[in-house]
Amino acid sequence: MREKIILTTGLFLFLGWSNWVIAMPGDVAVPSDGKVEPVDALAAWKMSRGQLTENMDADVAPLDNPNGKIELEDALTILRHSIGKLTITKSSKNNLPTISSMTNQTTAANTATNAIAFTVSDVETVASSLTVTGSSSNKTLVPDANIVFGGSGGSRTVMVTPASGQSGSATITVTVNDGKASANTNFVVTVSAPVTTTSVATTTSSVATTTSSVKPTTSVATTTSSVLTTTTIAATSSVSGQDYTNSLGMKFKLIPAGTFTMGSPSNEVDRDSDEGPQHSVTISKAFYMGTTEITQGQWKAVMGTNPSYFSSCGDTCPVEKVSWDDLKTFITKLNAKGEGTYRLPTEAEWEYVARAGTTTAWSFGDNSSKLGDYAWYSSNSNSTTHPVATKLPNPWGIYDMHGNVWEWVQDWKTDYSSAAQTDPIYDNSDSYRVFRGGSWSDGAGGLRSAFRFFYSPDFRTSGLGARLARTF
Repeated sequence: MREKIILTTGLFLFLGWSNWVIAMPGDVAVPSDGKVEPVDALAAWKMSRGQLTENMDADVAPLDNPNGKIELEDALTILRHSIGKLTITKSSKNNLPTISSMTNQTTAANTATNAIAFTVSDVETVASSLTVTGSSSNKTLVPDANIVFGGSGGSRTVMVTPASGQSGSATITVTVNDGKASANTNFVVTVSAPVTTTSVATTTSSVATTTSSVKPTTSVATTTSSVLTTTTIAATSSVSGQDYTNSLGMKFKLIPAGTFTMGSPSNEVDRDSDEGPQHSVTISKAFYMGTTEITQGQWKAVMGTNPSYFSSCGDTCPVEKVSWDDLKTFITKLNAKGEGTYRLPTEAEWEYVARAGTTTAWSFGDNSSKLGDYAWYSSNSNSTTHPVATKLPNPWGIYDMHGNVWEWVQDWKTDYSSAAQTDPIYDNSDSYRVFRGGSWSDGAGGLRSAFRFFYSPDFRTSGLGARLARTF
């Protein structure tokens, strides 16, 4: 049986053929599929006028196929020419969800975009029930799996991570679905070409020149190794005999107070603007820093559950898919054991430990070819996490500060100031919390000591975990 359509025609009541009822007053009740049978459309205008004007031939064209359907809008166009303007009430048709537009993004090779905020809504469906998905027109540059969504309700975010070493452009289509219908919007991500080998060699050479005054050597590789060896000895000496292990087997290094330069220089490869300006930061008190990321086994011992996507990796692998809010609960329960005061490190403390006395892009130097010795990242992870402390530690004996999983810190996202600071912590200044260090899915640039990322506190993903600090 065909759908019934009610049309407002004017000051008279006219009953016609088929299932059409033309009445006054009233609105158009739209068919559930949004389309009209051709025979009904023909019946409607014949009833109201009897014949179309010659210039309406183009509008009648869809009726040439009597077995098909025409769009409701086309049928109404015919009727408007016949009986005048109509009032429409889309009472039986599902309304499309809506999604706001997003601006085009530009990022460096091996570097994720900033989180892009957008909104979704729907007349019939609550925003929290709407699903969003993403697809890329250039899956070599941006695989669909590298389009990650965050946020909740009507306020959502998306960040895009290009594949390692790739450059070019990709159109990202973001689709919102209410279970019945969908809507989408597009934006373009442009990724600049990776830095050439020549540039890296030049950068490394300048580092060799800078560090050679510490200990003369005959090659860049030897220079980096010598400097790290010297730093390691000094760090071990300063905290000797003061390491700490709690009842869960979490190991902590005592980190001495000190001053360092936070942020990256303007000429650092893959640098983002929010890594500057560089500024002097003093950490005025010693504190303990976990030698590894929180493991799945440690999380289960406190919380009784394991939220990790890579749960099959095992108890010695980092816990992931934990939000900043989840960590507040974890830390509260851990502190209730009475074994000290645990917390997330501040962003400044995190970078202080990540650098471990160095000023280079990574704690081992500026040569990314060595990264695989220290980190699990996109080039060697096989798209999964790995047991903690299976790569080389940094000069202060801390593992996985580069890669494996991102690590939440205490701070809200804020812009840097060039002024010198002591024990900075940024609170309640933004809607995003910061995480650091890069993960198994990121390129080398995202694992640099200065690189910053941020998301809403309820964000969870398979590349995001944490490391604890402990008050000394």
